[in-house]
Amino acid sequence: MSDNELILSEENHDETVNHHPRPLLYLSHSRGLYIGSFSGTIVMKQPTPLLLVGVTQAVTLNGRSGRSFLVEPGTQAEVLCPEEDAVIAQYFLDRNDIDYCSLRESMQEEYEGLWTSNKDEQRLILLMQEIYTTAPPLLDAFYQILNFISSYPPNLSEFVIDYPRPVKRLVDYIRTNPIYDLPLDSVAYMERMNPRSLRELFKNALAIDIEEYQNWRRIFEVAYNIFRGFRLNEAITKGGFSSFEEFNACFRLFFGFDAVKIFNETTRIMMNRYGRTF
Repeated sequence: MSDNELILSEENHDETVNHHPRPLLYLSHSRGLYIGSFSGTIVMKQPTPLLLVGVTQAVTLNGRSGRSFLVEPGTQAEVLCPEEDAVIAQYFLDRNDIDYCSLRESMQEEYEGLWTSNKDEQRLILLMQEIYTTAPPLLDAFYQILNFISSYPPNLSEFVIDYPRPVKRLVDYIRTNPIYDLPLDSVAYMERMNPRSLRELFKNALAIDIEEYQNWRRIFEVAYNIFRGFRLNEAITKGGFSSFEEFNACFRLFFGFDAVKIFNETTRIMMNRYGRTF
């Protein structure tokens, strides 16, 4: 298995412009991208920076309408899509790779903690519209997205968070072993800290609790197992959850809607399991 393994879901080539476009999901260790339709209101409080883009029209976030918003990790975001075919694109960025402050530099305006008006917004919107409505082969869509992100913003890859050593040890362990018990006491002992202080240090660095971060990584692992060929319930078990209900409750906590909204037979999926870049 290579370091740049790309996993593509099966495609339906009968799709035409007369049919509702199929959602698309991309996941890697450092980023995630979902393009699909929502209607009504969803409430998210996810553990990573969120870039929300209205592809076909403006969306409303926490009472303000616009085409793009950047939301700080741990901030509750109430999103309203006014019509059934309102399409949004979301980036879920793992803060172990991308600094929220560096993302903020590509935005133009702050409004009650939300940064809006992305400088490359129009280019991004046009790309997402094309991918979503024309449904190119997934490999083509992957390279279109990759080429865009690699230059947007140009210096994004230079920003990497330098966590305190105890926090980095825990983050690296969770990313490598998401389904196993946390070695909190062992790491605290090695760092000559008490476990409570280590928990506080972790939350200050990542804006979420250790267990929340572990659940976030387990969701990623479930997605990966699905596209290794396992059925949803099997993938959930391999991802460290005891049941679909537990997995769905965890998913809803982060994203505000049921997991089957994403993990179903209509979503076209790309996964880069080991790649470090988008």
